[in-house]
Amino acid sequence: MNLFQLDRIQYSIKHNKYFIFEFYKVESVNIKLDLYMNLDCLKEAMSEGEFKKYSILHKMTLGNPNVILFYIIYSEDDSDSKVVYEFKDSCIPEKVQQFNNLQDISRWFVAMNNIDGDSKSKKLGSCTDEDDDESKDGVHRTLTEVAGEDIPYDDSGLDITKKMLGSNTTKGFDFDLFQYIECNNQFIIYEFLKNKTDYVTNYTAHPMRYSWTGGVRDNKQKFVSLWNAAQTFKAKLYLINYSDDCKEGIGVSEVVDLDIDRGFREELKYNLTYEEFIGWMKYMNDYERNIRDYMRDYNSKRKHFTGEFFDDWKGNKKKYN
Repeated sequence: MNLFQLDRIQYSIKHNKYFIFEFYKVESVNIKLDLYMNLDCLKEAMSEGEFKKYSILHKMTLGNPNVILFYIIYSEDDSDSKVVYEFKDSCIPEKVQQFNNLQDISRWFVAMNNIDGDSKSKKLGSCTDEDDDESKDGVHRTLTEVAGEDIPYDDSGLDITKKMLGSNTTKGFDFDLFQYIECNNQFIIYEFLKNKTDYVTNYTAHPMRYSWTGGVRDNKQKFVSLWNAAQTFKAKLYLINYSDDCKEGIGVSEVVDLDIDRGFREELKYNLTYEEFIGWMKYMNDYERNIRDYMRDYNSKRKHFTGEFFDDWKGNKKKYN
């Protein structure tokens, strides 16, 4: 499997850096601090899939001084020690910290969460919100279909994040799925957007319907954060509009351009059947072509929406499909 979930990523305005948090659960943290000091040691300790994900996360930091990876080793026992490895542009950790228990590491984690201060601006949402993982079913279903066997949704990072943050509002977000296309040296980010309405379809649903509205429930920050991360990692960003009903089909949008103040500026849109979408995800999981147009096989379904269309979103949204 070459499709992975990313537990948490956070951008610090003050430090102009991205912090990536990856959580690795073990039965007991009775390890020597040098056990995970390099990739060779980790390769022996992890499964093939876990090591592949770890290696890809390191690629995000190499040659990029604005990205720091925190690799957190923990167990379900809150009284057990926790270990944090900090990687900066190297396969050898720059810093290793060991905390006595969950309470100790929580103080560090909350400080990192609030590194830019306790801003009163709208956040991505609280980790205690009931619908924080509303894309869980879509991700789980997709991974299971691609693998041909049940692939459990990995929410262990979310569970410990909730514990550490307590009542604090998170300043971080996640990637529902991401991958690294080695032959093209490119990252791909997939964001699953569940359509829970009865007045739009998966083909007509769009973030502009509920973002850049100026309303109290405006959700533009989510898409600004994803877009900025995609620019930092030179990644393709795909939005996947889906629902519980597979018969509805899947709306796939490649975000080509986005303005933080005005919203979407350019997009390539594909209305796929559910079977076509799963076929495409299987194709992406095994992608080996030196071509960055990852949806070229669906060019006949491609629709191109430009800034001129989005400038009059209110008047044009009925034409979006």
